[in-house]
Amino acid sequence: MYHLDANSAAARAFIQRHHDQPFFFYLAYRAPHVPLDATEKYLKRFPGKMPERRRQALAMMSAIDDGVGGVLQTLREYDIEEETLVFFIGDNGAPLKIHKLDAPGGGPGWDGSLNDPLNGEKGMLAEGGIRVPFVVYWKGHIAAGQVFDQPVISLDVAATAVALAGLPKDPQLDGVNLVPYLNGDCDQAPHATLYWRWIAQSAVREGRWKYLRGGAREYLFDLDADKEEKNDLLKTHPEIAGRLRKKLSAWAGQLQPPGIQTKQMSAVWEQYFDYYLEGKPAPPPGARRPRGGDPSTIQGWIPRNSTAELANGMLQVRPIRAGGPKPPRPFIAHARLNLPADVTAAVRMRTQQAGTAGFAWREEGQPDFQPKQVVSFDCPASKELQEHSVKLPARGKVIHVRLLLPAAGADIERVEFRDAGQKPLTTHNFTNLTSHDR
Repeated sequence: MYHLDANSAAARAFIQRHHDQPFFFYLAYRAPHVPLDATEKYLKRFPGKMPERRRQALAMMSAIDDGVGGVLQTLREYDIEEETLVFFIGDNGAPLKIHKLDAPGGGPGWDGSLNDPLNGEKGMLAEGGIRVPFVVYWKGHIAAGQVFDQPVISLDVAATAVALAGLPKDPQLDGVNLVPYLNGDCDQAPHATLYWRWIAQSAVREGRWKYLRGGAREYLFDLDADKEEKNDLLKTHPEIAGRLRKKLSAWAGQLQPPGIQTKQMSAVWEQYFDYYLEGKPAPPPGARRPRGGDPSTIQGWIPRNSTAELANGMLQVRPIRAGGPKPPRPFIAHARLNLPADVTAAVRMRTQQAGTAGFAWREEGQPDFQPKQVVSFDCPASKELQEHSVKLPARGKVIHVRLLLPAAGADIERVEFRDAGQKPLTTHNFTNLTSHDR
């Protein structure tokens, strides 16, 4: 069978077998989603001129529409429609890939669906990535035709199901039972705050206000007045942003791993934030960032297991906590070097907590770093900058270096490589740079 029709048939068969028992059934259609593969039965419902990927998406949604109708009809056949609560929810916003290219075939790329009028797309915590269709149906219990304006979240489904099953409230569930809010028994908002964290992004919503972070970027939006997230109010209402930032940080600190982000922003997400939230021109379709053009690169250095920001004349490198007894070591790396074998590496920096630092290197022809190619040195805690220099006993040309940092990270003023006579070969000075100097 066509997979969407098979999903619907499985759901109906389950109801036929278990209609005389309490049940919970989760029906997850893979649509609209790539690979796009609508059948002619559904495609012919959408004639006319349009992108073929859009036609495919509409056809696949039409298959779901038929399937949901069949599920509801099966509930009616067994006279359990008024005993069954139905949720219909999207999982995330459309992957527009910025350009919505109508690429041939149904493979990776735009899935043909749209997020209008919301801003952003799948992979972002902007509204276009997380605000989705959410319909609740329970004949005889929830009034039809109403629009519930308060924010809810898919996490509420589990808590609602547990409550309706007569089970005790489960403290492991973050959601709430939505029925009292939907049938009018409770006129309060189900959630005072909602939180999200997705790798390098995090967000918190409190009523009309939403604070959003993406890597080192941060924004504040009034969703009542601006659900399209076009007007950043961070500078207009810094006190609101500061309060929400603290709440988000406190919430994220309870997660495993803790922290408002678990990895640095990917180049793709940087492009998305540039385009959707910063108003910068879209990159050409299919364009890829050059290896040295990663937006997280500063003077050629890329943070790993850490974040890096230019502030107060320093490159401030801070660890990304990843939980566990031994979180990954923060370091910065430079992969575009051409240094002689007889080279000295020097760094001028300071750290808040004493620890061990070091330089690791990879030589031309080596596919990866070698465990023994590391020179370490002690770093005492200090408010003053200290210079550390070590000779790298390399046997060949050095092309890739990692500056390994103490667990607490460090403030770095300068990294320099010198020849056998201690003459500078290349100097990376972070003094007087800003976030625009990459």
